Amino acid sequence: MPGEPRKDPTPARRESRRARRTTPAATTRTGIRALHILGLSAFALAQPVFDLLGNQATFFVAHNTGPAQIVLFTVLLLIVPPAILIGLEGLVTLVSRTAGWITHLVLVGFLVGLTLVPPLADGLGFGSVIAVAVLLAFGAGAAYAYQRFAGVRSAATWLSAAPLIFGALFLFASPVNNLVFPDDAVAYAVETEQTPPVVWLSFDELPVASLLDAQGEIDAERFPNFARLAATSTWYPNATTVAGFTPDAIPAMLSGQLPEDQYVTPPTTSFHPDTIFSLLAGTYDLTSYEVITDLCSTEYCEQPVEARPSYSFGTLLRDTGTVFLHSALPDDAADRWLPTLEGRWAGFGQDVEGGTALPDVDATTTSSPTTGTAATGSAPETAPETAPGETTTSTGIVDLKSVVEGVFNAEQRLDSFLEGLGPSEDPSLWFFHANLPHEPWTYLPDGRRYNDIGLLTNTGDNRIWDKDELLIRLVRQRHFAQLEYADAQLGRVLDRLEETEMLEEALVVVTADHGLELRAGNWRRHMSPYFENQAGVLPVPMFVKQPGQTTGSVDERNAQTIDLLPTVADILGADIPFEVDGTSLLGSPDNAPKSKTFVGPEGPIDFPETIPDIGELSDVLLATSGTPQRPDDIYAIGEHRDFVHRSVSELDTGPPSGFRGELYEPETYAYIDTQGPFLPALVWGGLDSATAEPGREFALAVNGVVAGIGSSFQNESGLFFAGLVDPAHFRDGANDVEVFLIETDGTLRPVELTDG
Repeated sequence: MPGEPRKDPTPARRESRRARRTTPAATTRTGIRALHILGLSAFALAQPVFDLLGNQATFFVAHNTGPAQIVLFTVLLLIVPPAILIGLEGLVTLVSRTAGWITHLVLVGFLVGLTLVPPLADGLGFGSVIAVAVLLAFGAGAAYAYQRFAGVRSAATWLSAAPLIFGALFLFASPVNNLVFPDDAVAYAVETEQTPPVVWLSFDELPVASLLDAQGEIDAERFPNFARLAATSTWYPNATTVAGFTPDAIPAMLSGQLPEDQYVTPPTTSFHPDTIFSLLAGTYDLTSYEVITDLCSTEYCEQPVEARPSYSFGTLLRDTGTVFLHSALPDDAADRWLPTLEGRWAGFGQDVEGGTALPDVDATTTSSPTTGTAATGSAPETAPETAPGETTTSTGIVDLKSVVEGVFNAEQRLDSFLEGLGPSEDPSLWFFHANLPHEPWTYLPDGRRYNDIGLLTNTGDNRIWDKDELLIRLVRQRHFAQLEYADAQLGRVLDRLEETEMLEEALVVVTADHGLELRAGNWRRHMSPYFENQAGVLPVPMFVKQPGQTTGSVDERNAQTIDLLPTVADILGADIPFEVDGTSLLGSPDNAPKSKTFVGPEGPIDFPETIPDIGELSDVLLATSGTPQRPDDIYAIGEHRDFVHRSVSELDTGPPSGFRGELYEPETYAYIDTQGPFLPALVWGGLDSATAEPGREFALAVNGVVAGIGSSFQNESGLFFAGLVDPAHFRDGANDVEVFLIETDGTLRPVELTDG
């Protein structure tokens, strides 16, 4: 009756309502909604990741991910995210069917918006505010259409097949397929006419111009061991690389095949089955020391490839989330909230060596100083380009930790290599990738380490050197110091071959994977026909000492690193059972190619068969340091190089300069062991911009003697000074460090420094 209080439903009626809620129709409706979330989630969450990583199999190689883990990764990516969303909707529905339906509409709108907005934001350059507004608009429209039109819901049902399709394409139709279903390693076991010991060394990031003297010959004063090698081998001064980064250059060198593209193919046996290793497997015992590549299969290599950093499956999933968020978020938000992807393929945001955080600029050695603490993180092999998920092509299998450790452990790596290098009853090949003189530049010529503080640039873009001639002078100086140490490593290899009486009978190959531009204002390794860095990036040292060869010769033909495998095969008398792009250097020079090929981000580029300005670059490098009395002195640099090694008391000094600043790492000078493995030879600090200015030269005095020349430079973090000093002027115990501004007339004026 009207006005009577409503009676509570009886228990029977309550049970009846529960029953209606769990009818087959309701269950079907819930299942269909779950399928819709499953399909839309595949478009919004899984497919962007598959699209990014399907063509970047290196990501999984860097994470040491096996076939079973890749399959598990695929299944989890397709199932777990939608399961979480479906579970959330289910929990809300238990509380209120209406709230559950609203939650479902919100999820539908969000997934549709997340599918459409990131590519739009990337293409149109949306910032965060606009991207969120567009996402809300698209989401609201999608939710309304889904709720209003049965045809839209029907289409969503058909899309529920997407997870199966996307997963199958990822596993079976992308380069990842090579990792999931790897072919067995090839072992050709070719017949050879002779089987001398083969020793193959590849240095890293070494332009041939750095080795030359004023006459265009190997500089015997600065690099006695390269000159020693040249005296008993054939030197190809017109040799060039075919790629600017190790993941492309080393496979090309060892296979004789041009890279398919830049940064696309991981440098592993699965993707490069045909190499010098597979050619001689079964005929030769093989030993391979590789830093970044993995080209000598453990199925036929006596010495497994050195271990890379180990990453857990959890790290793989976490890094995948970081990659996805970089692709989904606008650049301004990603840069603010997410760890950088650049320079690494794994462990994004994790620390390297000693807990030092990754540099935040291109993940390379050019991290700019921001505090008084030196940054030991340094440039990876992949510096010029960005990693997966960014808008430009990714680098190869270059993990910053691998590169840094390859440099920092140079002595131990070589010790291990030399221990196994010796006469054997069976034919043997030893390959050693010396990750030198590649930076991080941290070695003095005698092999002791100094404080690495990065490349120190002021452009904010590590792909290109800034135009500060004083700053690039320091770059060259540090490069030369590490190159002299690399020369000493070569000497140890030659000594070992002589001690074991292998040198004369051995086939020895010494080269470098690529060069490095060392002139201000030029691109470091990024290559284009229009850049002026060809003389730095393309030409590399190439020496081939044939068995029995005892005198040196020079062959000026057009040579490329892809010619080395055909040359080695020709010397051994072995037929190559796979196609190669290179040609043997034993043939007539008239048959050499009439151009050079370099594979860059835009594809293959052809250059003239002779690079014209190698001599010009060499002259620039020679002018960096040295005096008429000591032309090999890397510490005497610049216009005032004659000040170096002289007492401050001998020079003209004036009143204080008015410049104020702080000396970084002063504690390292409080006690020095001059016989120890580390010396703080890079003197650096911050300057007060109110009193100082960039582009000025400084005399760096150690214990009253000018031990080096530095300069001031400005970057986004502030005003700094830095310079390399001759450690010969350090003494055991406490050391005094002073900095003097060098005026245009040569007068030294003290800089007021506090301890940082």
